[in-house]
Amino acid sequence: ARLSGLPSLASARDRAGAALLRAVDRDRDGEVSLEDLERCVASIGRPVAGGARAAAALWSRHSDECLAAAGAAGLLYGGPFAYSVLFVRAFTGVGWAAVRGVLSRLREAYRRAKELPPRETE
Repeated sequence: ARLSGLPSLASARDRAGAALLRAVDRDRDGEVSLEDLERCVASIGRPVAGGARAAAALWSRHSDECLAAAGAAGLLYGGPFAYSVLFVRAFTGVGWAAVRGVLSRLREAYRRAKELPPRETE
């Protein structure tokens, strides 16, 4: 039974899908092309990079306060937080180097693929 006045899950999903299509389909032709997707990723990348720089600057100026806030969150939210800390520590020590290398190779392969001439279709 649905609660009175609340939208159904299906209608919420449909609205979310339509909003995503509007955000990604830059030329408004109803289809998401590679160019649409590239423009969307580029437009998201700039604010994310800016946010990362701001976070790094905040950390460099206030690392003790950031560590205290993280510790307080661990005390308040308990169990899952400890596992998150362990995961992040293990990932930065071992996994990030591998992921960074893969992302670098992926970026280079994508750049080379974009330079190839278009293929003929039958």
